[in-house]
Amino acid sequence: LGQEKDMSSFTLVNLFSGPDGNLPFYIRLPAGQSVSPGVYRADTSLKVKWFYSVPAIAVAGIGLFFESPGFSRGVLGLGFNWGSGVDSLGSLSVTVLPDCRILTQDVNFGTAAFASKLEPVQSSMGIRCSLKTPYYVSLNNGLSPQNGDQRAMKSQSGNVFLKYDIFKNSSNDRWGSGSERWSSLNATINPGVHDAVTQQNYVFTTKITDENADTTPAGVYQDTVTVQVEF
Repeated sequence: LGQEKDMSSFTLVNLFSGPDGNLPFYIRLPAGQSVSPGVYRADTSLKVKWFYSVPAIAVAGIGLFFESPGFSRGVLGLGFNWGSGVDSLGSLSVTVLPDCRILTQDVNFGTAAFASKLEPVQSSMGIRCSLKTPYYVSLNNGLSPQNGDQRAMKSQSGNVFLKYDIFKNSSNDRWGSGSERWSSLNATINPGVHDAVTQQNYVFTTKITDENADTTPAGVYQDTVTVQVEF
């Protein structure tokens, strides 16, 4: 922007298929920029100056032409002048949407003879979002919630469930949705840092609940919990 580019060396004849044709312009933004979400507009308009001489009715260069102001064909190559041309202005804007990168991993309780012997597992989730964008992190209740919002893993061999839950840090503060969301301002590591570079970490503890009977059948139990980042 702010600089002129002479394109007179390019032929534009084949770019227009007929009347009211159009010529696309592509704007490239340098990669690696960290900016806040929002609408950005250029202070300087994109200006295209058109110089043209298009025949309406003409034979061998003689006839009626649509021409830009001041255009002169000259005589025998002498006195040729494109004239002052016609300006065409276009505004430039880009909308940057909020975005996040989430890094998490599976939780594995391991193996035990009884459900009550499965120890809590502490894990961490890393999140990095757009510049100056506070957010909340929600977890749903998994694929097989019991009695409303009680998370449960389902046996691969049938409709048998092993109840568990997820808590913030090492507390008994349940991590869920709504009022149970986790604010980026209270992240375990780097709370309130929204510079689009630093990752915020959320340490959480997954526990098998005391509601499971030791008669729970042996098997492989699994669940999938969805992470949702809300701006």
